[in-house]
Amino acid sequence: KPYYMLDPSPEDFGAWTAAYLDQVWAGKRDGTHVYLSYDIETPYKSGKDEAEVAREDDDDYSILRCSFCYEPGNAVSVPWTADYMADIERIFQSGGYGVNWNGSVYDDVRISQYLTFNMVRLDAMLAWHVLNTSMPKGLGFVTPFYWKNCAMWKHLSEEMPAFYNAKDADMALRNYLGIRRDLTKNNQWPIFEKHIIQLNRVLSYMSGIGVTLDQKMRSESEKKLQDLLDVTEIKMESAIPKDVR
Repeated sequence: KPYYMLDPSPEDFGAWTAAYLDQVWAGKRDGTHVYLSYDIETPYKSGKDEAEVAREDDDDYSILRCSFCYEPGNAVSVPWTADYMADIERIFQSGGYGVNWNGSVYDDVRISQYLTFNMVRLDAMLAWHVLNTSMPKGLGFVTPFYWKNCAMWKHLSEEMPAFYNAKDADMALRNYLGIRRDLTKNNQWPIFEKHIIQLNRVLSYMSGIGVTLDQKMRSESEKKLQDLLDVTEIKMESAIPKDVR
């Protein structure tokens, strides 16, 4: 049975944060990785399937609360308020490995509006997509593959928001650890590492410093591509006799 700290005092959350940072520093000394799962709740996201939310949703970027988990079954959920922000910043600037579920598209974009990341960010939903490309990617769908006796919780976003938030982080961590094992077993881990992890490092750096967009070149490129597609379609039409269409 999992243990979740739901809306602890700022002092208790500070102690939890210190324990996590001790694990990160110990891992750096002995060369091991501590994976920290995190999840935010917003007025728009609450109760929705993570696979359906997108970067552009909910333009006000309001964050209600945030949860963390670095040991399966041991998660914490705190309000996104000034009383907790110092420790929240310490966590996101720890230099550790951060795990999220669709965070690269939704959570990270919003968190970055408040603070600077210093973590290796791993999107577990993308890892699942590499492992099982054609299957649904919602957290509630994937979880029973890795915690078979897990009770339902995705209907509790309004009734028990802190519990819902903490369990999201716990499930994302459990799933990532299992998906990582399966990717390694199937010799698929190098695909995820090259095309997701390494690429995201480059894209995060580009986003951080700001990359200008040449609108004129973009427009010219779009026209050139459309012309190529139009010509290709004409050639395809002319290559197939009408009587066999």
